[in-house]
Parts: sequence; structure tokens; C-alpha cells
Amino acid sequence: MHIQEKVKWNRLKTSLKFEELIGYLKSTPYTDQLGYGYSSLELRDDFLSTVYTEKLNRIETSVDPLGNEINQELVEYNSVNFSITKITQNLYLFSIINPPKSVKKFTDRFCRDLDYNVGFSAVNIDIFKYIDFMFTSSEVSLISIKKVKISNFKVNENAKATIEVTSKNNALDDLNILAKNTSYVIDKLKISCALNGERSDLEVSKNGTLLSLSHHLPFYTSVLMHQVSEI
Repeated sequence: MHIQEKVKWNRLKTSLKFEELIGYLKSTPYTDQLGYGYSSLELRDDFLSTVYTEKLNRIETSVDPLGNEINQELVEYNSVNFSITKITQNLYLFSIINPPKSVKKFTDRFCRDLDYNVGFSAVNIDIFKYIDFMFTSSEVSLISIKKVKISNFKVNENAKATIEVTSKNNALDDLNILAKNTSYVIDKLKISCALNGERSDLEVSKNGTLLSLSHHLPFYTSVLMHQVSEI
């Protein structure tokens, strides 16, 4: 059974070779003694996926009916499921699957362990280019744009608006009727299409996130790769 998953894309720049990144992950398996590490490492050509896990200990204090404080140590495990795909010699796509609220602690440790020879930056998607590439792919057909959210829509000299359009036909066509020659930025699109003959629904945002069925993520990631490699 396939489930919907969300992916957050980032750029990873490094002077290290791909083999050195793999070596670091292999040499840092999760152990309770270390308190963090990696597991479930999968390798395929210029692609790897793994799971980062961190152990967190915290003390929870409660008070019994007699007013006595009771301290209890609780153990939590935070995990980050991610993949790294090589784009060029020094540029990689860093994909986090179902990202938690914050990954700063993880990325800080990743950079520190690698002696700050790696750096992360955001992926900003040009959604027009993204869907244009989808239209040219032989794997995609019957594209229907169900919803579009835009920002920086100029109302007048003093005001700009954020607008969301939901359509039974094509939300972009309906938006163009409203917008005419007014400029705007697309923040998010909700699309239905046929991917290799199978229905596929996706939601793509300019901030580098996408929601779709898990087994469709590799294709939508490959669409993004063409855009990232051009920047």
C-alpha cells in the first residue's frame, strides 16, 4: 500500500567526495553509547538514503498526593529520514522525507562531524519551470491544475494581495482571467495527472516542498533535479 509523503528539498554543497560522505555515514552507526548515528543505509549509483536517530533524555517531575516530588527519566528518540543525490561534483540534492518541525540540531551535527566541509541552502522552486518540464515528459499526461496560491498580486500602488484559486478545470487559466497582465508569484500548486498511466496527485510549493504518493516521489524529484542543476 502506497502512502502520501512529504519531501523537503535542500541543496548540499561540499568539497568532499561522495565516497567520503558514505564513509562518514558507515562509520557512525547509531549506538546508545554515542547517543546518535545512522541506520538503514541504502546505496545506489549516485544516490544514498539513510535514517538519522538521536537519543534524548529528559527528566519529568510529578508531585504525589503527599507533596513529594518524584523524578522520572524519560527517553525519546528523534529520527530524520533523508537521502542525498549527486548532481555535480560539489553539489547534491538533500531530501528530507516527512520532515519534523525542525532539523537544525541534526544539520548542525552533520556539518560539525564533517569539519564544516558541507553547507546547506534552501531550494526555491520556479513553479512555472517545474510544470513546464512535467508537460514535456512522456511519463505524464492529463495534467489538471486544481488549485493555485499566489502572492505579491498588485491590487494598486498601495496594496498587494495573496490569492488562492480552486477550479474544476484549470486554476491557472482561471487565475489569468482575474490577473490579466498583473504580475504575481506562485507559492503553491495542487495538480492531478496521470503518471505512467496511474493517477497521481501532488502539491508543490516554491519553498522546496512536495506532497505525493511515496512511489511517485522519485519522478517528481527527477523533475526538480533539472532545475537545481541549472542554478
